[in-house]
Amino acid sequence: MARALSAREIFRRRYPDGAKNFVTPDVLRYGKLAPRVAYELSTGAGWFGGPRVVALTVVAWSPVRQEARSLHRVCGVVGPRWRARVDHLRRAFREGLDVRQATWEALQEGGGQA
Repeated sequence: MARALSAREIFRRRYPDGAKNFVTPDVLRYGKLAPRVAYELSTGAGWFGGPRVVALTVVAWSPVRQEARSLHRVCGVVGPRWRARVDHLRRAFREGLDVRQATWEALQEGGGQA
């Protein structure tokens, strides 16, 4: 049995050239939502001198197809609730919820404040 990929390895499989989002190029952390589902939390300068923004990107690895694919990405203003949003997504994966719906719910928690 092959060893499990780390979150960073899953992202490298999806973005082998190390591509970064021009809005949020600074990676804060990688983590796992499920054994083959990783997230990246990144940040960057806001648009036109606005507040800093943060992005949560979710990527899944398929060992059968030997490919990683992006599941979802959300952005918002930097704030204290991002850890709660990641925890919400982790619970959603355990319970088998749709990732797009769970990500949207995570963004909306706390009145939409990131």
